[in-house]
Amino acid sequence: MQVEWAKFFIAGVQYTQGKTLRLYQGEYLILQKEPNNPNDAYAIAIYKGKHKLGYVPKAYNQTLYAQIDELEIVVEDFFADAPPWERVRVSVFSRE
Repeated sequence: MQVEWAKFFIAGVQYTQGKTLRLYQGEYLILQKEPNNPNDAYAIAIYKGKHKLGYVPKAYNQTLYAQIDELEIVVEDFFADAPPWERVRVSVFSRE
């Protein structure tokens, strides 16, 4: 049984390739730790293939950081006309 850990808009989309990519509801993305990130030791980047979309918001990243290997992230909604910071809403679930 999957357990939902968090639901949020991807942070920092306006600074990455995420602002130009089209995403689809139900599409799986990739979580990747960035332990050497100068702004946040618990930074978790979110990718679609090799394209960085943005980050897990700081309000969630410490909790998810420790469990990252057991989690999946999926696009819940994509709002093409919204500001970049409200464009991609995702859900994070535990793997079955």
